Amino acid sequence: DIGANLADADLFIVDDGAGGTNRKSAISRIATYIEGKTLSTLTVDDITINGSTISDSGNLDIDCGADISLDADGGDINFKDDGTQFGAVSNNSGQLIIKSSTATAATFTNANVAFAGTVEGTTITATTAFVPDAANGASLGTTSLEFADLYLHDGAQILWGADQDVLLTHVADAGLSLKTSA
Repeated sequence: DIGANLADADLFIVDDGAGGTNRKSAISRIATYIEGKTLSTLTVDDITINGSTISDSGNLDIDCGADISLDADGGDINFKDDGTQFGAVSNNSGQLIIKSSTATAATFTNANVAFAGTVEGTTITATTAFVPDAANGASLGTTSLEFADLYLHDGAQILWGADQDVLLTHVADAGLSLKTSA
C-alpha cells in the first residue's frame, strides 16, 4: 500500500519531457494540479478499494458490506457482451423497465408487472384471481393447445354469460346443479 507511506510534503521528480528539465514537486502540488483534469487513457493493473479488487483478470467482483448504488442520470443501465447490448434496466417516469436486447420485456409499475411476450413456467400460481385484461378479452387454451384437465374444489361454480345467467354448481358428494333463468 504505497499511499500509507506517502505524505503531502513528500517530493516527486517531474520531467517536463521537452528537454530534460527536472523539478521536484510535492505530492500536494501534484494532487492540486490533477484535481479536475480529465484523463483520456489510464491503464492500471489492479485497483483495490476498501478490500474490493478491480483487475484485468477477466472478472470484476464487487463485494461490499453495504448497498451498491448505480446512479445513471440518463435513466438507463445497459448490459453488454463484447460491445453488443443484450439487456438493459431503465427508468421511465418511475416505472422499472427490463429490456432483452433493446426490446421491452417487462414493465414494473408499483406492484404490477406487464410482460411484453409469453410468460412460461412449470407452475404458475395465482393467489387471488387469474383474469383477462377485459370482458371477453382472452381465451383459456386454443383450438390446437387444449388443457388436459380442469380441477375445481367442492362447491365450485362455472358461470356463463355477461350477466352470469347460467350457473353450473358442484354440490359436494351429490353431483351438479344447473340453474338458468330459462
